[in-house]
Amino acid sequence: MPTTPPDYVLIADDAELARCCERLRDEPWVAVDTEFMRERTYYPELCLVQIGIPDAVWCVDVLALEELAPLRELLGIADCDKVLHAARQDLETLWPVCGGPVSPLFDSQIAAALCGHDEQIGYAALVETLIGVSLPKEHQRTDWSRRPLDTDQLDYAANDVRYLCEVYDSLSETLRSLDRAAWAQEDSARLLDPALYRVEPELAYRRVKQGHTLSPAQQQVLRELATWREETAQASNRPRGWIARDPVLLYLAQTCPQTAQALEKVRGLDDGIRKRHGEAIVQAIARGLVHEPRQLFARTLPLDAQQTKRRDRMLELVRERASELGIHPPVLATRRDIENLVRGQDDTPVLSGWRRQVVGDALLEID
Repeated sequence: MPTTPPDYVLIADDAELARCCERLRDEPWVAVDTEFMRERTYYPELCLVQIGIPDAVWCVDVLALEELAPLRELLGIADCDKVLHAARQDLETLWPVCGGPVSPLFDSQIAAALCGHDEQIGYAALVETLIGVSLPKEHQRTDWSRRPLDTDQLDYAANDVRYLCEVYDSLSETLRSLDRAAWAQEDSARLLDPALYRVEPELAYRRVKQGHTLSPAQQQVLRELATWREETAQASNRPRGWIARDPVLLYLAQTCPQTAQALEKVRGLDDGIRKRHGEAIVQAIARGLVHEPRQLFARTLPLDAQQTKRRDRMLELVRERASELGIHPPVLATRRDIENLVRGQDDTPVLSGWRRQVVGDALLEID
């Protein structure tokens, strides 16, 4: 039977936030979740931070506060675990506020996978499986930037840490019984790599779908156009798709219009963008045209017959080891991991940490 969950306290005052964070300083762990908006901006807009311990929940109205230093200090305390579910987007949202990683981290989705649950299990499904509570879903599309937030919205947000406390207790106990707590710690720590959240405009071309279909010369133009789009989106804090969608960049890279006037014929390029950035677009195309034609997108050739046999033997071993451990095979290694390994890439996760000990070294012995 689930325990009676705590009610929440709304924090919309700097002094209240300071008192809350001071109370939590000596806690061994806190559950954390965020509500943010990103539909109209490039960077996620943090709107609400929920913090929970077994007997209390706080909803921190970030938009009502001027001083977030106490929150930043709390989330950076080295001997207080921060428990989040599927943490990557939350970490990205919190990173600018905290000036660095939210650590140490316990990701309950990662932990659940190591306990035998589906590797992509959602929070609501995990709560229902472990605790027997069915969470409401009616506020999944809430605009968290609008104020005031009503009690139903806040109660929905509070649920994200109310039950996470019980989930944490359950998963921690299972991990200890399986001697896998260190595995969860290792996998969660991977999410603290700053490179995951750093956006390099000059590498933005990699995001463009179908970019690999262009000729080498066209790919050089695409790289310059994608860099322009990324820098413009960052500077204006608008979604990159609002600046120019991928099909527009592909068309520009293929046709290479030479003047701002020629851009008027480009279907899908917003008139406002064309008027404000027409010259910049043409200059980006010109820069791309002077580059030496070179393939930017890696060409992945199909596996040959011998490689295919080796891959299949490796996948079979992964399935066997996963079955022995009671976890899903992709938790050990995905099909892509194995194919990369067959191709000679040694930077795959299956060759590091606990995975190497469990199955990685054995995979390398397969001819």
